[in-house]
Amino acid sequence: MMKKLAKIAAMILTAALLAGILSGCSGAGKTTEAPTTQAPATEAPTTAAPTTAAPAAEVPTTAAPTTAAPTTAAPTTAAPTTEAPATEAPATEAPATEPSSAEGKHFDEVPEGFKEFSYEGVTFLIPEDFTAQENGGMMLLMNEKQPTGDNINMAPSQDKLENYTEENLKKTMESVYQGTFNTEVKDFAYSREQIEGGEMVTVTFSAELYGIKMYITSCNLFYGGKAMNITFTQVTDEAADVFKTCIGSICITDLQ
Repeated sequence: MMKKLAKIAAMILTAALLAGILSGCSGAGKTTEAPTTQAPATEAPTTAAPTTAAPAAEVPTTAAPTTAAPTTAAPTTAAPTTEAPATEAPATEAPATEPSSAEGKHFDEVPEGFKEFSYEGVTFLIPEDFTAQENGGMMLLMNEKQPTGDNINMAPSQDKLENYTEENLKKTMESVYQGTFNTEVKDFAYSREQIEGGEMVTVTFSAELYGIKMYITSCNLFYGGKAMNITFTQVTDEAADVFKTCIGSICITDLQ
C-alpha cells in the first residue's frame, strides 16, 4: 500500500513539474523583426579657399649690453617640526551571529506536532511524524507508520517565473492530468505572492486518482535564480489544517 502511495505521490509531483515546463512552451511565440533600410549618405563637395602669404618685413635688431648684478644669498632658517600625537581608534567587536537556518535555527517557535525541515535552501514546518526519503531526485515526506496518502513531495525544477501565469498553468494541468491519469481537474485556483526570500506561485485543485479523491496544492518557488516545486497531496480531512501550517511557513533560507 505504501509503495503504491509513494508511486502516486511521485507521479503527481512529476505531473506538476511537467506542467511548469509545458506552460513555458505554450506561451512561446515568434517575433518577426522588420528589415531596416539605410539611406545612402550624400557627401557635399568642399572647396578650399586659396591662401595668400603676405611678405614678412625684416626689422633690424640691436643687441643691448648686459650687466650682471651681484647676488646675495639670504640666510635660511629651519622651522621647528611639531609631531602630532597618534590617537588609537577604539576596537569595535562584531556582534555574534545566530547559526543559519540550515542548522534548524530559523523559527523562533515550532508549534506542537511540527518540526523543521530544510531542503535545497528551503525551510518549512512539517508534521513531526513525517519522515523524508529520497526518491529518484525527489524528496518524499510522509508518515510511514500510517500511510494514509497525505504526503509532501518536493524537487528542484528548471522553470521560469514568467511562464507561471494562471491561464498557462490551468491549461497545462488539465492537459497533463487528462493525459497521465485520465482524470479531470476540478476546483482550480491560482495565487502569486512574495514569501520570505523569494516568490511563490500556488495552484490548488482536486482530482480523482485510482478511485480516491485527492486535493492537491502545488507550490512553485523562485529564489536566487533557482526554482523548486513542493506538492502537497491531501487525502484525509485532517490534513487540511496541518498542510495550511506547512504552506504558511515556507521560506527561503539560502540564496547561494
